[in-house]
Amino acid sequence: MTNPSSNTNMAAVYFQATQARFVIYANTDKKHLIFWVNSTDQTPNPIQGTAGVANASPLAVTSVAGTSNGQPYLNLFLYYMDQNQALNRVTGRAQGSSIHWYKNEVPSAPNLLSSTLMAATTTGGQNYVYYIPDGQSTFIPFVEAIQLDWFEDVGESAS
Repeated sequence: MTNPSSNTNMAAVYFQATQARFVIYANTDKKHLIFWVNSTDQTPNPIQGTAGVANASPLAVTSVAGTSNGQPYLNLFLYYMDQNQALNRVTGRAQGSSIHWYKNEVPSAPNLLSSTLMAATTTGGQNYVYYIPDGQSTFIPFVEAIQLDWFEDVGESAS
């Protein structure tokens, strides 16, 4: 079990349909992974595909709710900085009180300032991730259109 450390950055999201509160954190004292917990039981769960997270990486998460076969879900978009100081992303789908994560990469990922913070929002089918680029002192948005294949396991294809 890996609990948050003293230099942990955190993000949170609320799944209204199930009233689940999820906390996401990058524990960088011992392992370079990102973890998530359901705030009710607080059991740390590693997010697969985030082994390249940078030390003290900023985190930003945004979400979109939906239903499939009458069951509510919450699509999550988690952005972080990798060890090369590039913006990276993993996606997840919350159903009930758990999250299934999918490995993603950001094509043409911008480089971030090592001390940057990030914030994200979703509107009109696009994610806006605000950050400070390497070598600059003002924030700009990185904008990407949400793709359905971000929510497929490797080797899985949409039918």
